Amino acid sequence: MMRRSTTHPTNLSSDSQLFKQLESATQILDDRLNENLKLNQPIQLESTLQGHSSSDYSLPPNLIWAPLIKRRTIHLPDVLFDQYDIQQHRCLMGIFPEIQRAWFTVDNRLFLWDYTDGNDFASFEQLEEIISAITIAKPKPGLFVADIQHLLVISTPLTVTIVGLALKPNSSSPASNVELSLYMTGLEVPTDGIVFTSIFSHNSTGRIFLIGSTDSQAGQTVGNELFEFEYRSEEGWFKKRCLLVNHSRGGAGAGALNSLLPSWLKSVTQGNILMMNIDQERHLIYILLKSGSITMLSLGRNALDPPTEVASVSNIVREALAMCPAAGPLLDPRTFEISGMHIINKQEGGQVGLVAVTSQGIRMYFSLAKRPYGYGYSANSSTLSLTNDQDPIPRSLWLCHIRLPPRNSIPNNNQLKEHNINLSSGFQLMGDPQNGGKPDGEDAELEIPPIPNPLNLSYTHYTSPGGFWVSSHSVDSEHNVLLAVAPDVAHLLSATSSTAIQTSSSSLSALQQPFQSPISEIACPIKIEGHAWAITHTTQQSDLDNYHPIQLVGPRQEWLVLSNMGITVLSSQRPVDILAELLNNMPGKEQELSLFWDRFGRDQTCAMSLSIAVGESVTYNNSAESNPKYHSLLQPSSGAPGGYHHRWGPETIQQAKKLLVESSGRPEISLSGGNSQSYSNSFGLGDGKKICFSGKHEGIALYMAWLVRPIWKKKVLVLSGIIPTSSISEGLLTKVQKDLEALRHFIDNEVVLLSSIPDVRTAGRTDPAVYNLEQASIVGLRVLLTQAVEALSFVHLLIDYKLSDLLSASPREVSEILLNLTYREFITGQQGRDCARELVKTLINQQINQSFSVDAISETLQQRCGTFCTSDDVLLYKAIEALNTAKESSNSQEKRKWAREALRLFQKGSKHMSLEVLQDACNQFTDAGFLDGVVELSLSCVRVWDPTRQALSYWKEGQPKSDSRSKVYELIDQCYSSIKNALVTFDPGSSSSGLTSAELSAVLDHAVQLALTSDDELFHYRYYDWLLEQDKTMPLLEARTPFLEAFLQAPPITLSKADLLWQYYTRNSAFFEAARILANLASDDGLNLQLPRRIEYLSLAVSNAKSTPNLTTKSENGEVFSFLTDIEEKLEVAQVQVEVLQNVLDLSDDQFHLNHHHNEEQDASQTKEVILQVLQARLLTISEIYRDIVEPLGLLECTLLIFHVSDHRDLNLIQTVWLAIIEQAHEGRPGGLSGVEGVANKVSQLGRNSILLTSLLILL
Repeated sequence: MMRRSTTHPTNLSSDSQLFKQLESATQILDDRLNENLKLNQPIQLESTLQGHSSSDYSLPPNLIWAPLIKRRTIHLPDVLFDQYDIQQHRCLMGIFPEIQRAWFTVDNRLFLWDYTDGNDFASFEQLEEIISAITIAKPKPGLFVADIQHLLVISTPLTVTIVGLALKPNSSSPASNVELSLYMTGLEVPTDGIVFTSIFSHNSTGRIFLIGSTDSQAGQTVGNELFEFEYRSEEGWFKKRCLLVNHSRGGAGAGALNSLLPSWLKSVTQGNILMMNIDQERHLIYILLKSGSITMLSLGRNALDPPTEVASVSNIVREALAMCPAAGPLLDPRTFEISGMHIINKQEGGQVGLVAVTSQGIRMYFSLAKRPYGYGYSANSSTLSLTNDQDPIPRSLWLCHIRLPPRNSIPNNNQLKEHNINLSSGFQLMGDPQNGGKPDGEDAELEIPPIPNPLNLSYTHYTSPGGFWVSSHSVDSEHNVLLAVAPDVAHLLSATSSTAIQTSSSSLSALQQPFQSPISEIACPIKIEGHAWAITHTTQQSDLDNYHPIQLVGPRQEWLVLSNMGITVLSSQRPVDILAELLNNMPGKEQELSLFWDRFGRDQTCAMSLSIAVGESVTYNNSAESNPKYHSLLQPSSGAPGGYHHRWGPETIQQAKKLLVESSGRPEISLSGGNSQSYSNSFGLGDGKKICFSGKHEGIALYMAWLVRPIWKKKVLVLSGIIPTSSISEGLLTKVQKDLEALRHFIDNEVVLLSSIPDVRTAGRTDPAVYNLEQASIVGLRVLLTQAVEALSFVHLLIDYKLSDLLSASPREVSEILLNLTYREFITGQQGRDCARELVKTLINQQINQSFSVDAISETLQQRCGTFCTSDDVLLYKAIEALNTAKESSNSQEKRKWAREALRLFQKGSKHMSLEVLQDACNQFTDAGFLDGVVELSLSCVRVWDPTRQALSYWKEGQPKSDSRSKVYELIDQCYSSIKNALVTFDPGSSSSGLTSAELSAVLDHAVQLALTSDDELFHYRYYDWLLEQDKTMPLLEARTPFLEAFLQAPPITLSKADLLWQYYTRNSAFFEAARILANLASDDGLNLQLPRRIEYLSLAVSNAKSTPNLTTKSENGEVFSFLTDIEEKLEVAQVQVEVLQNVLDLSDDQFHLNHHHNEEQDASQTKEVILQVLQARLLTISEIYRDIVEPLGLLECTLLIFHVSDHRDLNLIQTVWLAIIEQAHEGRPGGLSGVEGVANKVSQLGRNSILLTSLLILL
């Protein structure tokens, strides 16, 4: 099994050019997300509700521009339709979107209709009394089994009962997503005569609140009061399992105490409650009383406290009239009626938390902030401090803004004559003066009905966040008109763009001035059949969490309107839908298309055109993909007004491409303003200049930003308990990946369409360098797009192979990094690739441990994420598998074949190989007898891991301390050690393998020759060092490589290296160089050499010098002649030094002391041993020999030798020396010959020495 390393041998980051492109593209994407989409600064109502009141609305000219549109109607099944008889039975109805059911009560029977199927319904008939109220609630945490995900709370005049609901996928009916099961929980409480008409629940705590009243014996009805149905898992000593608590009277048993408390401490005002609603986010309850006042109750910080009144507002009508006198009859106290109270969440409202709607369509907004002085509301009115308390309980409630209902706008005659229809929002369309501006022909089906006046709203629904209003107006018993009101996205976009420009020009003013743009909405009536009893919003909460009004491309929102005829499905019209319909109706909509361009701007229009051109899959609601439990009712409908379809036809796509190409403009240079990206001296641009990209570039950038927004800033992993898991659902990852892949496919297929190339029309007006810059930016965005697609594919792959298992088997650092890494950083940064590499290692090892082939996973990685998870990684794992195959093969040829294949794959993937994997591979190559593989792989890794040869320069400079290159050197040296260890294993003298000595030698010799052919200079040096350490000089001399000479010359200079160097020169016929080395060795006093060795070096130097080619021609080899003469003289002196050494050795101690003392100037410390050591240690000059040794010791024969060598011909001096020699011989030595015999013997001895004999003959 191959070992796996968590560290890499060197910096294995991808090409720097890739990260440079990713950095630039990421910056562009961040700018578009932060500036154009304003993700970090959502527009809040507290900023747009300016002044006391407002009344302006935009009225769309036709259905193409409508903010909401009717998509289809789902009729009630005949069986249910026949049951509905409001005259004969007590009937109620509503919608539970949480379980995808509409509900109907007919007396005591409950029907749950699966509107996704259309025909399927279930009935619940276990209650004996007429059902008076029903709601769906979340169960209290920990009280029910996991299957019970929802509760039905059903009230009758006798009991309040809780029924459990379980949902599971429905495999039998493909049209329905979930199967519903009902369970009796045994949780029931008697009402004690209280008739409940409304039930509400608090989602996070599971608390259940009811509104009900008691009929007295006198026949009078006590006003509605607030109750709570408390339930628990089992009864206690003092607590029942189920209990009804009257909070209007202070709770059970609290009546006496409640009467003694001051009014501001009492829980709730008693009686007369008309309506209530719960703020799930702020844990507040709003109660509308019969007196017309609204009371705000708090459930405490954790929503577990009893409801306590914290604020109230009364005299609402009078205060509204004071704020908006123009409302007139709409605020007549005699007809004033509130038909709905709706919660505004913090994201949308800020400190504006409640809006009440009257039956005549007036909206009254209430603030929770401390009330400023005077009337009216502005952005600066929200003064509730959050500095000391991050989530304070609101203590104020006051009417801050009045919004009047929309009215029909009728163009005047002058406008008609000018063929214009001008609306308050900026709509400006051509009309037909001959037809009074009324549409005819094909446009008749696009006509919008008039807004009813006056309004009589029976039901209102508000979507927060989003700001969508859907209210029902009763025309007659058979028909209703729905009034849809939505934010004017074009106005918001224009306002935020202006704010962005102001922010960039003055950051200080931006901090002091919040968003200041008045509220702007579009209103549109929609006719439906039947009387609307309920309206609900069905879009997933996850989509709402990411919602922003300026999100021009995203999932359509969906509403269901329940009537006695069935369900009408409404959906929002995104700007891209409007553009697509305009393009679909071309030609004929050119003026409206121009209006669209003016309202939404060039960049946003180009982005939407691109989304249409890319295709339907990335622009329409894919919520069903991201959540299996969600079922969208936006089915294709041929009868939809205006010919609305879910698929854009080829004509529409071609029109979108045409719009993108012909109207996107060209890049330009500007000094300030505009949507520009700054560059410094890029492509010849000067300092301070900016480029305003074309609409084509901005369309790509904005569209990419919209697509990645759901995941861009989310963490890759989150903790589920203690287990790291994906922070994004698999469905959402799939959707985002598919959307990005579709965009990439489009860009690849439309290269010419999306290229930024100067044409004839722009020649001479725009610097070509600007086009180059834009094109480079588009290429960078394409690179980022590819990385994003492949990164998400990689995460999908991990999920498929059990992400939690892979993380647990990977180094702990991987999980720690991914828990803190956003998808933005994961896709574009080095850390993301490092973590991906470790996870792939774990995945491959997991496959190998389970004896699975890695071919399939390797192929998948290459196909789905070939650049994010590089092919080098894949090749590495395939090499591991090939090596395992080689080990298991019994056939020698097959073994070598697979080993060679493993080597090839290892070499290709060596960039991402760890040192541990290299060492394991080398060990297995060695076991397989593939020594060549060890050499080739190790040297390949050296080339890849140290491409700039840092280790070589570090070695040549003497390996200085505290040098950053030392780590690289140590790594590379480990590679060389792998080769050395393998060579030792195959040494015939030490190997324990089953190969014969001859086979071992053959394998070893081939591997050594292979290694010596490498151009890795440092390897040669380290290999030569190893040979020297092993005293293997002959293999070293036989290594005829271009690096041996430099190695032998390189410091530190040692005797062994110098000895090898002159031999190297001799083998290569460089005799003169060898002679110089030999002469230096002989003369080097620092070497510990005895005199015979030095003379040997001198003799070799002479013989090598004499072997120099063409030595006979002195004129051509003057240097050699001079050198030869010099070393020959040194050799003669050395020979004299040998004679002197022998003479000193022959001196007895007495004679040495006698001769030594005759010379008074002789240093007494110069003992015989010292003189012998001097003579042995180094080569002396002739003068040193005579002065320091021969003359002081009276060595007369040596004196004659010195005279001869120095060519000294002073006859008198020579004669004197001879006389002294004869005299000494005549005197003789003790025990020796003397007199004539002694002289004769001496002359006989000296005569055998040719040099001394020559000096004697000179005297004759």
